[in-house]
Amino acid sequence: MRWDHFSPITAAQGERSNFDPVLAAACTPASCNPFRVGSTAGVKSYWTNFEPRFGFAATPRPTLVIRGGFGMSRYAQDYASGAMNLYNPPFVPLNLDCFPQTGTGASAGPAGTGRLFQGAPPVTIPVIDNQLPGTVGAHAVDYPQAYIMQWNLTFQKQFGANVVSAAYVGQVGRHLQYAPNINIPPPSQAGLGVYSPRVFAGVMPNLASINYYTATGASEDNAAQLTFERRYAKGLTSNVNYTFARNLTNVSDGGFAVGSVLPNNRGYDWGNSDIGIKHRLTFRVSYEFPFGKSGSRLTKFATGGWQANLLAFYQSGAPFTVVDTATPVPSNVSNLVTSDRPNLTGAPYVPANQSYTNWIDVNAFTPQPVGNRWQRNARSNVQAAPTKRGFLVVQGFSDP
Repeated sequence: MRWDHFSPITAAQGERSNFDPVLAAACTPASCNPFRVGSTAGVKSYWTNFEPRFGFAATPRPTLVIRGGFGMSRYAQDYASGAMNLYNPPFVPLNLDCFPQTGTGASAGPAGTGRLFQGAPPVTIPVIDNQLPGTVGAHAVDYPQAYIMQWNLTFQKQFGANVVSAAYVGQVGRHLQYAPNINIPPPSQAGLGVYSPRVFAGVMPNLASINYYTATGASEDNAAQLTFERRYAKGLTSNVNYTFARNLTNVSDGGFAVGSVLPNNRGYDWGNSDIGIKHRLTFRVSYEFPFGKSGSRLTKFATGGWQANLLAFYQSGAPFTVVDTATPVPSNVSNLVTSDRPNLTGAPYVPANQSYTNWIDVNAFTPQPVGNRWQRNARSNVQAAPTKRGFLVVQGFSDP
């Protein structure tokens, strides 16, 4: 059993400002301050981060071994710059370029600045009221640490100098960072380019994006692993591994929401992971040549100890998402959404004469109906990139 504690990101001077949607919903023209300001900006601590782990191994027969295990790990994931910095009023980000007051145009700093001892130039602090414009960062107050649960079961059988293994490996990830824009309204059917009011338009009409950092993302991975291993015998060793895997998630590899059309529906973006390699085959063989083991010292040095090594792999391509380029975007949710996934028509989206320049059949996709978000059926990462392969041959010798 393991236990960890990860405190919320804490500012020693208390300079963290968190946009709170609950406080924003109560804004009026006369009174509006939707920010929680403090060392943790209101984000709670979690003290129940227990991580059980166990494993076993059994030998029911002299040439058969069964192994298995389960493990759980938690980790902090507030690594995105927006979640970490929370540049909200009354604080502002500032890049300080130390140009002396001698140049003109962009290279000239304000009077009284330009040297480090003079400090930063003055900045304008935006007024905090219901007319606040631009983009704000919101961080969920309830933000538990992400965790991964992994388990495996392996059977190994030995045949002479050969060992064959068959394994199942599973993994789920929970409380992953999911950061949609919660100011995006539902799709509108009033006509292409005619949008519903943004979610917070009634109380803060000038806000554009509210990037809400939550711990509601998820992932899962299941894989079958087959291995053939020949241990050293008669100069030959080899190892062949094949993995068939399926990796699904609703967040990108960087930890953000995959899409922003339905910020409150995590199932809308559930699909193949950015790093979901479905098939992978690796091969390694090493052979020690039998000659040069006898004779004079010079003969052994010249002809003995030679070996050849081969490394090779083959894998399917990484998945990618097909998006349409229609403008305005057919999902018709907001001018903040600039792309969306199309519909699959039912025809195969792999052309018969597939090549690097003709990888998908664009006729197999069509824009989704205007304003009807549920009739989109092309999920994220629906297509795979070209396969990858490679090999390396090495010859060498050792001093006999």
